[in-house]
Formats: sequence, C-alpha cells, structure tokens
Amino acid sequence: MRRRLLYSNLSNFVFTVDGSTGSKTLNFDSVINIDPANDQSISLVSLFNGANNAWTFSWGGGSKPSWITSMVGGVTNSSGGSGGATITFRLDSNGGSARTHTVRLLQTGSTNFIDVVINQSVAAVFVLTVDGVAPPSGFVRTMNNAGTMTSYPVVSTKNGVNTPWGYLPSSEQPSWITITPSGNNLQISGTSNTGLERSYNFTIMQPGNYNDFIFCKYISAKITQSAADTFVFTVDGSNTSTQLNPTIRTATNSLQNITISVVSSYGSTTSLGYNITNMTSGTETTIFPSWISFSFDAQNNAIANLTENTSSTVREVLVKFTQTSSGLSRYVRIIQNGWDHFKLILHNSNTLTVGLRGSGTAQFYWNGGTAPSNITLSGTTQNVTANSVISNNYMLDGNVPAPGAFTYISAASQGLDEARFNNSRFVTYIDLRNNQLSETELNYTFGSLNSIGGTKTIYISGNPGASTCNKSIATSKGWTVV
Repeated sequence: MRRRLLYSNLSNFVFTVDGSTGSKTLNFDSVINIDPANDQSISLVSLFNGANNAWTFSWGGGSKPSWITSMVGGVTNSSGGSGGATITFRLDSNGGSARTHTVRLLQTGSTNFIDVVINQSVAAVFVLTVDGVAPPSGFVRTMNNAGTMTSYPVVSTKNGVNTPWGYLPSSEQPSWITITPSGNNLQISGTSNTGLERSYNFTIMQPGNYNDFIFCKYISAKITQSAADTFVFTVDGSNTSTQLNPTIRTATNSLQNITISVVSSYGSTTSLGYNITNMTSGTETTIFPSWISFSFDAQNNAIANLTENTSSTVREVLVKFTQTSSGLSRYVRIIQNGWDHFKLILHNSNTLTVGLRGSGTAQFYWNGGTAPSNITLSGTTQNVTANSVISNNYMLDGNVPAPGAFTYISAASQGLDEARFNNSRFVTYIDLRNNQLSETELNYTFGSLNSIGGTKTIYISGNPGASTCNKSIATSKGWTVV
C-alpha cells in the first residue's frame, strides 16, 4: 500500500518577508513612547499553487514577550494569518539593558520558516540643561521691563550625541513674550512693560519625546518681566514686618479706635487696595474676635475699633495686611490690656486715704456698714478721678479695684489688715507702711505682686509681720522690700 504525501511538491510553496526568504532583523531605539511613528513593519507572502496559504507565529521561549506587540490586519497579538499580510511590531520603551527576541514565522504545510530578529538598544541617557539648570530644578529668570532679549545656552544630548529640543507652551502664549529655540541657545525677549509685573510658564524638552516623561528630560520654565514701577506697601510705618516679627500696637482697656497707617501704591501715583485677615491662630481667616473690627478712613488707613476690655486678661490679635495686586504682606499685633485690680481691706475705720498715679478711673468699695466719711485721693498726676457715686457702691468682699494703668499705690497708716494686687501689670511702687498686716497677710501680699521686669519697690515697715514675713517671695519677682 502506498502512502500519499500532502503538499508533496514543495516547489509550489512561496514564503517570503519583504521579498526575501532569508531572516529579517529589526533594530529599535530604547525610547519608543508607544508612538505609531516608531513602529516597524514587514511584508509577508505565503502561497501554495498561487493561492493564499496559512502561516503562524512561533515565539521563542514559548510565549510572546510582554514588551513586544504584533499587529496583523488590525488584530493585535494574533496567532498568525493567511496569504499576504503586513506585520507591524510595536515595542515598549526600554529603561534597562539592551534586549533581543527572535520570532519565527512558520508556513503551514511546508517546512518553510523565516526568523525575524527584534533588537532594542540599551536605555538612552538624556541630558538637558538650560543656562546650567538641570531637572528637577526649574528654570526661573527675570526679564527687565524693557524686554531686552537674552540668550541662554542649552545642552541637549542623548547618549552623548546632540539631540533636538524645543519648548512646549503651558497655555496660549501671550503677545508680550517671544521664545525662540536657536541652535544651542534659548532666546527670550519681550515688549516694553508699562504696567504691573507679569510672567509666563512653559516647558523645555526634547521634541519627539513629549509622551515619555520617564526617560527624556524636561525642565519647567518661568519668565517674569519686571513691572514698569515698584510696589509700595507700608503698614504702621514698616515695610518689613513679618508674621514672626510684626509691629506692635498696645492699647489700654478702654473703648477706642486705633489708626494704623497704610501706604499701598504702585509707584508714587497708583493707589492699590489691600485685605485684612486674622492670623492669631496661625491659620488665615477673615473672622475676627467680637472685640475688634476694622473700618477705613479717607486716606485708606485702617481703623481698628476696640471695645472696652472689662476683664483683667490681656487680649491680642495678629493682623495680616495683604496688598491685592502684588501679594505683599505686612503684620501688626494689636494688644489690648485689661483692667488692673487691687484689693485693700480695712476694718473699724471711716477714713481712707489712697495715693494713685497713672491713668484710669479709681472706684472704691468697702464691706457693708457705714461708708467711710472721708475718702481722699492724692498724687493724681494723670487724670485719676474718684467715682462720683462712691457712697452708693458696696461690695461684700470689700474690694477696692482700680481699672486702668496705675503705677503708684500709696496706702500708708490706713489700718489695713489685708492687701492684694492680683498681679497688676503696671504697679511699680506700693506703700503699705504702718498698717495692721500680719506675717501671713504680708506673705499673701507678696504672692499677689507682678513679675514684670523693671525697678519695683514695696514698703512694709511698721506692720506687725514686717520682721518675720518671707521677703524672698517678693524679691524673687524683682521687687525691693523696704
């Protein structure tokens, strides 16, 4: 019995790639960017007796490498085809060593095959600098207001060989700036600036590699053209105040308006607006505490409107002034003092003489019973006045507070058996001689003194506890005890 051989006449088979039966080599660059312009194609013909004949891919190693994509007749990574076909190969970018792979094209029904060797070069080394600036730093330059052209040297290489470069606008390029790549230089010029400072951003990179931000180099660029004039922004007399070093405005506890001078202009002629925000907490906000608000006078100065501080606690706010056109900022810390309080308690006496020096209004209270028939204020050097309805004011604890900034309190020989000063901030002179203060009461008195620096004296001689009290309580706070 004779065995019949299928396709026994091999001479009737035709199998070629680009008109040749020999192997084919395709060399790819390392940077492909998955760009169709970088694809490579071959033309395959597979016939038997003039009719289309099937063919298949045979990938070395048993499977197609992931970095190679094949396309036949619009079908991606097919197993093969029939007759004539264009086979297109597309490669991923190579970020490492050179790589190669051989795909064998097999003709069905014959022993014919053609090897296609795909080579991809080692990862490219790109270098890009502009005026010595290299990624990831940004290229930032200032153009004078005349727009004078400046030429900046550019180095653009790939594996040590010069490669083209260009610039990519970030937005529609304004008419005032001209950017020209010229050989190995970047030329930038502008029209004359008669207004405010202006700027433009763009990107410098090797063209043809726009889609591949992994391997090629690119530099973000910003050109700022100087203004025709300069911004002026002075707040409270300072053009250098900062958040950490603001100017300081201190106010008394009374209801009042504080004028904060503001000069905000462009050059010497154009007046510019400004915003006021609260930076007390470290976070910028337009919300201020209820005790302060702002208005403006005809000269564009800021008016800080303060309510009366009826507590003994100092309150403050850090105010940020921002010029609207330039973004320049200045800082002012506004501090409003609280009331100073002190307490003098006396028993079995209808006479009280107290010397006060400072500014404010003194109000005296006593512990029930008959009001003192004689109240005398002495040493009233700065608008110190007694309460006009003093005989109708009573306070069960016998408190004698004095709101305002008093520095001098004299109450010698008054029969006092208790004195408290509640850390009054401005008091630097106290005369308590020849009263009825015991050792314990004097120690309490010392404990109520302030610790603010400066020269401070308290007189206690002639009191029962003067010789045995703990004077170190006062001296540790900077007071001299006499």
